[in-house]
Amino acid sequence: MSTTLDPGDWTRRRLWIFRTGVALFGIQLLASLGDTTNGARGAAASLRNAARAAFAAVWPAGVEWVDRLAARSDGHAVVLELAGDMALAVAVAALWTALGRARRHDRFAGAMRVTLRYLVAIVMLVYGGLKVVPVQFPVPSAEELLRPLGQRSPMSLLWAFMGTSPAYTVFGGLGEVLGGALLFWRRTTTLGALILTGVLANVVMLNFAYDVPVKRAASLLFLAALVLASRDAARLLRVLVLDLPAEPAGDAPLAAGPRLRKLRLVLKPAVVVLAIGGPIAAAIELGRPSAPKGPLDGVYAVDRFVRDGADAAPLRTDTARWWRVVIGDRGGVVVENADGRCERFRATLDERDQTLTLSAADGRSPRQFRYEAAAGSLRLEGDGDPIGEVVLRPLSAATVFRVLR
Repeated sequence: MSTTLDPGDWTRRRLWIFRTGVALFGIQLLASLGDTTNGARGAAASLRNAARAAFAAVWPAGVEWVDRLAARSDGHAVVLELAGDMALAVAVAALWTALGRARRHDRFAGAMRVTLRYLVAIVMLVYGGLKVVPVQFPVPSAEELLRPLGQRSPMSLLWAFMGTSPAYTVFGGLGEVLGGALLFWRRTTTLGALILTGVLANVVMLNFAYDVPVKRAASLLFLAALVLASRDAARLLRVLVLDLPAEPAGDAPLAAGPRLRKLRLVLKPAVVVLAIGGPIAAAIELGRPSAPKGPLDGVYAVDRFVRDGADAAPLRTDTARWWRVVIGDRGGVVVENADGRCERFRATLDERDQTLTLSAADGRSPRQFRYEAAAGSLRLEGDGDPIGEVVLRPLSAATVFRVLR
């Protein structure tokens, strides 16, 4: 079986689709460059605005439908922006077809496919590596766990439930890493693209549904995975749907001289190793704990709170009374007040003098407490201005789960 493409492969439809895809790729490249210079940014914005206006003029009902579907934050704007980019790409492809004479792009198509494979692979390995070693979604902080559900933004809710289950985060990351790694080889590209199509479909929906501000990038990665998988769409249809045999697709290799082939034997393994190992090694380094566990670390209920020389009753209406205290969270101390408001302090523990100093981020004077730890309580003695004494009761693991869930 020959591995060269059949001369009849370049039909009008394929030529049109290829040129549209190249134009869309170029638009995204110009958009990336547009973020670096004011002139390019303005030109790109003008072109996109014109394309979006044309889309709205041709299909106003579609604009209303998109607004209802992706109403959160910038979701509708991203959808219309991508639709505008696609309309602009179609216009560029039409102009290219009208002015161009070539009716085949074998070498160019091969180069573009390799470029797209490696770009998508590296991006997915970076994002997947940050999930395989759970760094992108850290375990929720005490403030996040104590915050009422109704006070959360959709994105903070997504980050909280992803960080609460490292196993699910690792599972999602493995899908991204596996799919990305398979793109480095021509024979496994379709399999990797199919895996990434499923993974990225979920990512795109999460980004739009929970208002994550990377909707455009995720959508383009999803489109790139579809493009890479589309090469074998007809063969997949025959095997998976029609239950018919399919011939090998063949793949015309890029023309390369002896020197380039020798360089490829060294360069490709180096790129693959760095692309796979680099993000995971970086994630491991980023995920190292910042501080060792301290002797007072834990979650405590406030049993007694002396303020201005008098016991403060445990009333939810008392906005200045401490309700719960988390020591050791992100290397600091989090105080939940009776009204549910949380304050974070930098903590300095002196075990020799048995003092705990709390420093607020807003520049207020630090508070120093002498502490006395017993089996069933932790007593903090202040200077009486205004806090004189705080008696803390450590919560059991089961109680902590109920409090912080």
